[in-house]
Amino acid sequence: NQSYVISFVVPNQKKLTALAEQRGMSDSWNNICNNPVMESEVLKEIKDMANKMKLERFEVPIKVRLSPEPWTPETGLVTDAFKLKRKELKNHYLTDIERMYGGK
Repeated sequence: NQSYVISFVVPNQKKLTALAEQRGMSDSWNNICNNPVMESEVLKEIKDMANKMKLERFEVPIKVRLSPEPWTPETGLVTDAFKLKRKELKNHYLTDIERMYGGK
């Protein structure tokens, strides 16, 4: 029901840590994932890839949130077949979703 797409990304720890170090950041994994600069860097990469793939504008996320914890069946965010559990994901990230869509 929103006018733009948002994205939640579980980044590759090795690659994101290396990117953070290139940007002069040496911090904990949690802090790297919660850093707005790193979110912007990942979003830029997503937009670059979307342009290369010629995605429509409405298919490209406007905002991104990096998740430090992987989505596994043990976390309850995906099934054993790694299919998304949409309701659980929505509940888990509700605060972030509201923030990204201009709510709280």
